[in-house]
Amino acid sequence: GIDYWPATGNFLINDSEVEESVGGNPPVYWHGYNVFLSTPAGDLAGNCTTFTAAPISLAYNNFSNEPTGVAINPNNNHIFFSNDGSNSRVFEVGMGTDNVYCTSDDTVTRTFVATLYGATDAEDVAYGNNTVFIADGINAEVYSIPLGANGILGGGDDGPVTHFDTAALGFSDLEGIGFNQDSGTLFIVSTTPTNRYLGETTTTGTLLRAYDLSLMGSDGNLRSDVTYAPSSQNPAVKNIYIASRGVDNDNDRDENDGRIWEISLGSTPVIDTPTPTPTMTAPPDAGTWHIYGQGAYVFGTSGDVPVEADYNGDGTAEIAVFRPSNGNWYIAGSASSYVFGGIGDIPVVADYNGDGTADVAVFRPSNGNWYIVGSASSYVFGGSGDIPVVADYNADGRNDIAIFRPSNSTWYIAGVGTFVWGGSGDIPVVADYNGDGMVDIAVFRP
Repeated sequence: GIDYWPATGNFLINDSEVEESVGGNPPVYWHGYNVFLSTPAGDLAGNCTTFTAAPISLAYNNFSNEPTGVAINPNNNHIFFSNDGSNSRVFEVGMGTDNVYCTSDDTVTRTFVATLYGATDAEDVAYGNNTVFIADGINAEVYSIPLGANGILGGGDDGPVTHFDTAALGFSDLEGIGFNQDSGTLFIVSTTPTNRYLGETTTTGTLLRAYDLSLMGSDGNLRSDVTYAPSSQNPAVKNIYIASRGVDNDNDRDENDGRIWEISLGSTPVIDTPTPTPTMTAPPDAGTWHIYGQGAYVFGTSGDVPVEADYNGDGTAEIAVFRPSNGNWYIAGSASSYVFGGIGDIPVVADYNGDGTADVAVFRPSNGNWYIVGSASSYVFGGSGDIPVVADYNADGRNDIAIFRPSNSTWYIAGVGTFVWGGSGDIPVVADYNGDGMVDIAVFRP
């Protein structure tokens, strides 16, 4: 784990694996420390430990042999350590009267977050706005625990605990979480090799932005924790720092592949991304929308058909997908998904009634029917082999049902007429090319 400690200007880094032995052989790199204070440039500035010898207790240097994550409360300089497993705990370390970390007058308190809140795989912890956030690992959940007026976890006045799912956002093994003090948002990362992105969410689970981290590669445990802190090159600029655990010591006692990555987010997207619907799932091969000048957004998965459109009439298009396998339409920002259509259907989203919002609709080549949500009946127009080419051909403010039939190079437009243009292999590219307010029939010939 890693977190930035403003009072010191350094990073606090913890290692949950370094003391582990393999096959009775002692660990190679264990020198009695699993907590390290590092400068932004990577120089060692101090060390401590959460483990000395079994059995563990609540001593300042012997309370956890599995400190998976770390967070700093900058208001009182208390340090939180998460401890994963079925008996997951969060420890809070407070400095004593000497106001120095890692001395014998430090106090340690323990909160059983698995028993109290259901967080059974507490891989990481973050602090912000008097709230402790827990990354619940394989359960893909974020738990939010508001602290009371005393600012102490388990201090008797903590607020009601809430949690939200991250699997639906594309983070299937949530091992890293960090708080963005500048915007009040959360950064999250997954150790799953195919989850190659950094997510930024609200504290209630709305995905705001997704940043491509494919530059880090696809090995496991590459994205183990995240923090947002001043750049090592220019403290006036903040960058993302990601801890990479790499190969565990209990798998290879000679491994020495732990790293800290410093990554600039560049020009941060300036608009919010939509929120996937509660029924949306994003398995490891989750689809990403890359929008020039705005950012990358995780929504959809392999086999989905993009159906972007303005579904709510606010003048901007919503990210959306049609999933033929279950007939569901998932529209970002919508409270639910819509079942309409199925395998073999072609989505034909358009504003058919002129109300300024896009209508969910499909064309079924097998029977030539067009099914439009809100319409009292279906419309038979076209058939197998035809290509839907919906557009407003007569400039009346409503889109017209239309198809292009490559076999005879004919365009059939309901209520308008037929036109011969193009041929087999051509791709219809309908648009208003001359600015007269009406779409023009056109084809692209590869």
